[in-house]
Amino acid sequence: MARRLHHDVIMALLSIMLVVGSMRQLATGQSTQVEQQKTSKDYSQLKPVPLAHLYQAFLLFQSHIDAKAAELDAEGKDGAPMRNMLQSQMQFSDADFAAVRTSSQRLTSKFTDLSAQVKANRAGAQSATSAEQLKVLANQREAILNGEILSVQSSLTPEKRAAFEAFLVKFFAPKKIRIQASPSTNIQDGEAVHP
Repeated sequence: MARRLHHDVIMALLSIMLVVGSMRQLATGQSTQVEQQKTSKDYSQLKPVPLAHLYQAFLLFQSHIDAKAAELDAEGKDGAPMRNMLQSQMQFSDADFAAVRTSSQRLTSKFTDLSAQVKANRAGAQSATSAEQLKVLANQREAILNGEILSVQSSLTPEKRAAFEAFLVKFFAPKKIRIQASPSTNIQDGEAVHP
């Protein structure tokens, strides 16, 4: 059970990272091949990781493991260990984590809707109007993400928020990194974050 849980968690994380990358590529029209060429040349320089991206990865991942836990429950198995895995690692109470869980479900739902709109736009004929619509959808995506980040941040005490953000860095970027603060955070751009 523990081995399967570990495998499911890793596969879910990889799936979410793929979805996030694909969504960003679709929304902005960027070429991953060009990005790969840029990054493959020099791995020695660490690039800043925006805190908003860590929130996004966490919230989408939590939504995914909640869905997997619900599948286990439907099969008559105990989905609680999977559902509460990250909450337990952070040592958050159910009350502390409720807003995080709710935000993760909302973000996933809204991103799924936006992704469908992006795909529909891309399936049609390409024009200046469709390119403009993609920019609008990308801006909506950022606004939705920032809204969910604010929702999570405002639901937590300053101590819990600091613990949550430290966990995000430790879980999704375990090496020493620099993060870029989103407009909704108190961490200053370029401030070193150490897990």
